[in-house]
Amino acid sequence: MERLTIWHTNDIHSHLDKWPRIFTFLREKRLAAKDDLFFDIGDFIDRVHPFTEGSMGQGNVDLLNALPFDAVTIGNNEGAALGMMS
Repeated sequence: MERLTIWHTNDIHSHLDKWPRIFTFLREKRLAAKDDLFFDIGDFIDRVHPFTEGSMGQGNVDLLNALPFDAVTIGNNEGAALGMMS
């Protein structure tokens, strides 16, 4: 029997104080198991963090792209938070 492991993040809401630990954990899993799948399933961004506010969300995108995930989707919070940025 084959085994498929799916790793995901969701609802980070720009609580980036935990991101280095999450990133390190997932990167180690990514390097160890080539067939696993990695997803972020939304609400990564929230305007509560100066990094998000100052980069208009682009810094958060860069964090997601650094892993890399196999796929990322937006959540309702990305629309709410980023829709207000101009």
